[in-house]
Amino acid sequence: MADTSDLKTPDPAIAEEIADEKKRLPSIADDPISADPPVDDPDAPQLTVRSVLVGCLLGTLISASNFYLGLKLGWTFGAGIFGSIFGYTIILLISSFFAKLIASNVTFISFLGKALGRPFNAREHATLCSAATASGSGTLAGYISGIPAMYRLGLLSTRPSDDYGRLFVWAIAASLYGIFFAVPLRQWFVLKQDLPFPSPRATAVIIQSVNAAGGAEMAKKKTLAVFVAFGCIFSFMAIVYFVPVVQNWHIFYWLAMAFPSDSDAYNNLMWANKWNFYIQWTFAFVGAGMMTPGNTVISLVFGTVLAWGIIGPMLYSKGVLTGPASCRFKMDKCVVGGKPYVVTDLPSARYWLLWVGVFLMLAASFTELFSNWRTIASGFKALGSTVKGGIAKMTGKATTAEERVDQDPAPLNQRVPAWAWVGGLVLSVILSVVVLSVAFGVGVGESILAIICGFLFAFIGLQSSGETDINPTGTIAKTSQVVLAAVPPYAPSGPELAAKQTANLASGLLAAAAAHQSVDMVSDLKTGHLVGASPRAQFYAQLIGSIWSSVVGLGVWALFTTAYPCITNLELDDVCLDKGFSLTAVQAWYGITLALTKNAAVPSSSLYTAISAGLFTIVFVVLKNTVIPKKYHPYLINLNAVGIAFTNTDSSIMFAIFFGWLFGLIWKKVNANGHEHYMYAVAAGLIAGEGVFGVVQAIFAIAGVESATDIGMPK
Repeated sequence: MADTSDLKTPDPAIAEEIADEKKRLPSIADDPISADPPVDDPDAPQLTVRSVLVGCLLGTLISASNFYLGLKLGWTFGAGIFGSIFGYTIILLISSFFAKLIASNVTFISFLGKALGRPFNAREHATLCSAATASGSGTLAGYISGIPAMYRLGLLSTRPSDDYGRLFVWAIAASLYGIFFAVPLRQWFVLKQDLPFPSPRATAVIIQSVNAAGGAEMAKKKTLAVFVAFGCIFSFMAIVYFVPVVQNWHIFYWLAMAFPSDSDAYNNLMWANKWNFYIQWTFAFVGAGMMTPGNTVISLVFGTVLAWGIIGPMLYSKGVLTGPASCRFKMDKCVVGGKPYVVTDLPSARYWLLWVGVFLMLAASFTELFSNWRTIASGFKALGSTVKGGIAKMTGKATTAEERVDQDPAPLNQRVPAWAWVGGLVLSVILSVVVLSVAFGVGVGESILAIICGFLFAFIGLQSSGETDINPTGTIAKTSQVVLAAVPPYAPSGPELAAKQTANLASGLLAAAAAHQSVDMVSDLKTGHLVGASPRAQFYAQLIGSIWSSVVGLGVWALFTTAYPCITNLELDDVCLDKGFSLTAVQAWYGITLALTKNAAVPSSSLYTAISAGLFTIVFVVLKNTVIPKKYHPYLINLNAVGIAFTNTDSSIMFAIFFGWLFGLIWKKVNANGHEHYMYAVAAGLIAGEGVFGVVQAIFAIAGVESATDIGMPK
């Protein structure tokens, strides 16, 4: 009998949730998918070809979806829950088929049967999710944020295809830090602090419940829910491509058509439509809304109405903004009647509101962090003690009881060897310095500074994500641009300015990528910890998945930039807006770079408003954390979400998120049991369905397949 004394057991809280789940499971049909999984074999391998391959394929779907969705709003979605549901069913199908080959007299076929037909378990399932999470991070290199900003500033080649080589090595360098950072960070955030990590915990519950006795039937039903949602939305988007009015309900435009074109009613209704107040049934964001807390959703809608329904129009009507109103959504240059305008000189509404939104997000994120400064300070102190203790144990010089006690429940043969993560981290530093220097002309000092910023942001992001499930690295990482802009020399124009802008963006992207990947990978290790998976198996799966994501990411980038040249060409910005790509993250990186390196004028009225909004946010967050009881926090406005709304020009997306949240609320009220079991599955299907069709849509665009009609659409 195998020795199981060194195996980890699942978290007791997770076990209790699984027990509740099992009580609600229906009877089990006698078919390969519904059959109970066999008893978990403690000696079964966790890092397998099938788990890594299936995980990478599922991650590829999410990565491709994230390109499309990220260009629309700047948001991306993780592959953990998607992989935990779909991965289980796919592996069970593979296992069921190949198990029949084990008894074959042909050696090779018998080998395949033993390799692919062995029983599946929760630990191997966690490894599959690790591969899916890592391979789903194809946008990590900045393809939906800083890289397009570089092209729009004229810092890279005029043709994106000329840069494929350097972008690929850059993506490799950017994708590795998080994996190596994650190993020591796991010791503090997962083992010592034992933070809850809500989303990884939800993934762990799914993994354990479907792998428990009777769980296969529930897995089958959840997979069916994903398939149905995916299929319906994929089909819906196919119809929408040829008949856009099915998805885009320009209600104000339709109403305006009922009035004479010289009437006040006509002008007011058309004004509302021109400010992008319409309904777009973008079901990916309906799915996102189903999973988003109510106060965040309400804050997004409030911010949208405030920014684009009240402040924006008022700025023009009061004469604060004197540029052409038709340039309202521009960030740099605009041509009206053959006459060029520079919106940084004659600000557009988008440029004016950008700074208010950025100040809101930065103030909200940093005040939340500083409100918990004791926790963060103790975290750094404890992390130092953990590293010191680890070195003491490795060198045999442990002196204190804490240093002598091994707090890691993983068996020694399942832990990541020190040489693997330390050596990998050193090689990553060297690779990044070389790549940034050769590909982007960044100095060694700036590269090292970016890496340090990335580690600090990762630590801060993990503290927030582990406690609240909110990852603020996307916002706070932009402060790396401020830090790096202070590095001399100052370059007001010419080639020196271009070099300064390139260094600022590339270094900032490295810090952001390192921080974001670290949060994702530690969160993934939390899932593994809860189900008793091997950290070493997860580590290698993450490594394979990250390298794979670099390949996939470049391929999808090539597809989208070929289909939509407007992504990299500032002159074609209107085309992107017409296609529904607001390029929110791109414009934020672009605008901040201009302001920091070119001294592009921030309108005084915008700056004063932004500072006032920032000060209000600081006071509000401090009061929330010191005076207002915690039980009321879910009902308070989320000022970070308001800031996001100020930077996004497409109001329809926020309304789609609202409709998703409202649908989830009604569903939970009518059928709480069904909502509990299938909400995540349906949401994942909605997100993946539209995202994957976004890839098909790009292929259609390259092939020249056009919409069949523009009936009902604004002229």
